[in-house]
Amino acid sequence: MGNNGGKHHDQSGAPSPYAVATNRLHVDRDKLPAAIALFKQARDDVDDLLKESRGTLQFLSMAADRVSAKVAEVLSRKGMDGTDSALGAVQAFRNQLAAIVDKLEATLAHYRRLEANNRASFRGGARV
Repeated sequence: MGNNGGKHHDQSGAPSPYAVATNRLHVDRDKLPAAIALFKQARDDVDDLLKESRGTLQFLSMAADRVSAKVAEVLSRKGMDGTDSALGAVQAFRNQLAAIVDKLEATLAHYRRLEANNRASFRGGARV
């Protein structure tokens, strides 16, 4: 997928229906609470997956010999250790979801402050 002015394309060059422009998420103000709930649920689901997988993402030795045991150990380590591991990728995804939640909550708080200030200014009251 290339980036052509913020539009993502699949391998054939056609626009991808699943791509989102980098660092851009457009949500209507009235849909923010639902979007926050959706991303929080996704984050929580990934948290559950991470908790469950920490003890279970282990390769078992295919045989009782030393080489099989070593291969299982190496594959388990590659799957669980480091940022380039499968578990590291899931953790990075979880962190992205958390960052999205934080940004959406900050945006909603900003909108609410603006609305409160607007109401106060129409009534001649103090601004928030």
